[in-house]
Amino acid sequence: RQALVEAGFRKVDYVAARESLTLAPWRRDRDGRVLAAVWLGTTRLIDNVEIPAVMSPP
Repeated sequence: RQALVEAGFRKVDYVAARESLTLAPWRRDRDGRVLAAVWLGTTRLIDNVEIPAVMSPP
């Protein structure tokens, strides 16, 4: 959140990492998404980005 504010976003409504299929809190061994809503000036931006699962070494 702080990094977004320092980058010039006026307000951060939410930033969350969630599992792609269930929206449960993200676990590193499952595919997920970062979901965010922020304000830039008077415009509210809503976006998401994929987080691939992290495989444990054998």
